[in-house]
Amino acid sequence: MNKILQLYMNQGSAEETINNLKESGVPLEEFFNKIQTLKLQHNDTLSIGDIYTSSDFTAFQSDGTLQPNTNGYRVRINYTYLCEEGKEQMGFLLFK
Repeated sequence: MNKILQLYMNQGSAEETINNLKESGVPLEEFFNKIQTLKLQHNDTLSIGDIYTSSDFTAFQSDGTLQPNTNGYRVRINYTYLCEEGKEQMGFLLFK
């Protein structure tokens, strides 16, 4: 079974999140651009969740699953938002 390194939970500070993103190799400008777009789509109800990085022998696929290969995305960031019915929904962002 593949192991995923969990870097950040919602209880951390904004500074911790930024540091964890940097350590994961996520381009910060790209991250903030994607977050801004999502916030506009979801009426500012967006919350960042866990940040996961793949190992040297695994990668996240476009559907968010972790597969045993090196082609794909290195970082997956989960987020939640409120849909029109007021129910919490989950999504994710992927970074190379």
